Amino acid sequence: MRYDEATTRRDHALIRMTRKAFGDAVTLYADANGSYDVPKAIEIGRAMQDHGFRFYEEPVPFDHYEETRRWGRAGDRARGREEEASLRQFRWMIETGVLQVVQPDLFYSGMVRSLPRGADGGGGGPRVHTSHVGRGTRFLYAAHFASFAPAHGPHQE
Repeated sequence: MRYDEATTRRDHALIRMTRKAFGDAVTLYADANGSYDVPKAIEIGRAMQDHGFRFYEEPVPFDHYEETRRWGRAGDRARGREEEASLRQFRWMIETGVLQVVQPDLFYSGMVRSLPRGADGGGGGPRVHTSHVGRGTRFLYAAHFASFAPAHGPHQE
């Protein structure tokens, strides 16, 4: 959850190697776990776009809201919420346009609280991509959520 010159070189190399190893038939996603500031997030995001990555999660720290907004305005769709504990903050991020893609952790937030107002799939509200790490019933929970979340997107963790 940091970067320097050496880790940046490593990240660029991993982006190239991952695409080469998996080829064009595989959809690639990446999670930066809040490792970058806005300029570095944009740099790494452009490298990922150049290599066909489809999903770039949380390049700036999750609770750096203005940085998340700036990164999203630079051409990527700002994603977040999996670590956000405040429902009020969650709503504020949607209402002010900080987030275009909401990634709730369904076990942490619950299904009803995870569905933001305006998430209608019609372009006005955010897309919903669930974040759930683990096995067992978590997958059933996510499938149930997907059955009624109208703006449920294709990228699931």
